[in-house]
Amino acid sequence: MVAHSLGVSSRARWRLRGVSVTLRPGEVLAVVGPNGAGKSTLLRCFAGALPPDEGAVTLDGIALKQWAPDALARRRAVLSQHSATPPGWTCADVVSLGRTPHGDARASTGTDAVMRALDRVDLHGCAARTLSTLSGGQQQRVHLARLLAQLDGPRGVTRFALLDEPSTHLDVAQQHRTMRLARDLAHEGVGVLAVLHELPLAARYADRVLLLSQGTFEALGRPRDVLDAPRLSRVWGVRFVVPWLAGAAHPVALPHDEEEGTL
Repeated sequence: MVAHSLGVSSRARWRLRGVSVTLRPGEVLAVVGPNGAGKSTLLRCFAGALPPDEGAVTLDGIALKQWAPDALARRRAVLSQHSATPPGWTCADVVSLGRTPHGDARASTGTDAVMRALDRVDLHGCAARTLSTLSGGQQQRVHLARLLAQLDGPRGVTRFALLDEPSTHLDVAQQHRTMRLARDLAHEGVGVLAVLHELPLAARYADRVLLLSQGTFEALGRPRDVLDAPRLSRVWGVRFVVPWLAGAAHPVALPHDEEEGTL
């Protein structure tokens, strides 16, 4: 998927302007930046949910608006920050929504895909439980399973997962489990775009990091090249230190207070 010079305006200001980036199959691309940087706006453009005022997003060289909805839904799936479901729905009901574009939600192939997805998020035993009885973190994992079920299709077809703050509501262990799952998807050939606030997660799990600032492109490249202290300090307006912890393969970006030490 390719974003070509995207521009999105709202209330006489640009929420996104002049941003171009390619989401490659088999990679995890982390999108980071302060609040209001345009991260979720970019993801919504990639999802086809927000038509840009300038530029376009293409899949296989075809603009998203020209794709049939079901065909597009079989190729890309979205995990939103907030996902409402009707009262009384079970976890299996929610995950089966991912099979709608495939037309087999009630068939055995759809049921198998639903159970595989729940198993991958470690909620296999919760299929019959009502979603509202689960914790916020567990509910987030159910919606992640819906995305997995949606992308469960024929091999050899390029697919994309768009994750808008997938670590929201999750404890530290589940944050890392979710990002390891994102890496697993990339190893399976899926292109993964993840909007993240946690810079250490971006440093550890992303192949590339896109840094946005005030709706514009700031930097794109390997985590070690993008997440350097001077750049982060300038973008966030807070002094950063980026130490290499003993035995770590990736840097850890930490905000720093000169008087009190690292925050």
